Amino acid sequence: MGKTDEVLEGWDRFNSLIIEEAKRLMLPSFKIRQKELGEAIWNTLFDTGGPTVISHKPSEKTKFFGKIFQGFLEIQASVSTLYDIEIYISSFPYHNKQITKPRHLRYHLENYYSELYLLKERLIAFLTKIRRFYKQDSRHQSILRMTRPTFSFVSSSLKGILETRRIHVHVARFSDKDLDRLESMNLYHTAGFDSSGADRLFDNFYKSTYRSIRSKWKKVLKNNNAELLKLLDIYSKVLIRILFDEKTGAMIYPSDISDI
Repeated sequence: MGKTDEVLEGWDRFNSLIIEEAKRLMLPSFKIRQKELGEAIWNTLFDTGGPTVISHKPSEKTKFFGKIFQGFLEIQASVSTLYDIEIYISSFPYHNKQITKPRHLRYHLENYYSELYLLKERLIAFLTKIRRFYKQDSRHQSILRMTRPTFSFVSSSLKGILETRRIHVHVARFSDKDLDRLESMNLYHTAGFDSSGADRLFDNFYKSTYRSIRSKWKKVLKNNNAELLKLLDIYSKVLIRILFDEKTGAMIYPSDISDI
């Protein structure tokens, strides 16, 4: 999900800048406390019962970056899940008859739209936190002006995708007439067949219908994810202007981060 052969911009550039800032901030501390860090990692991996964190009080900058990094990871996790589901629905890996192909497809589609809703909330929450973090900064009013249209853009863009499928997350289950029809067909399909030509014809029709409906949803998710990446590019360009120096790429920390 990146532009590997182009100059990084938007979401990809934001990813790169975050990682570079993590290296810039963390590596010197890791080198100084290499032995203690190695022991903490060892204890974590092998559950030895020893300390799993290093006894070091982080700087104000490190604590601030940690909050930015946590918000970034949450957004990254949702985006990765949405792209993963696009792959999950491409095949049916189970031979257990208790898991049917229509239910497998519906399960992943329900999770897709639930994750999309979660992403919308995370994008808005992250932007809200950043505005609050820079409340005492001399750029605060400028940041408010920059981010105001972004709130509306995120809400309207993702709301459109969600409402297109009439998804009311946490209120009603995902509903689609093709999936409902496919599940009804599956009931007859799993009931058993005799040697009649009609049953064999229905079996072939059911399998063909399943492939057709799955193919339709693969295209829907692919298109949704393509549009999502466009949204993330626009969203990220705003964040980059707030968080990073245009020339050096270093993070611009708030003028007062003592109580963040």
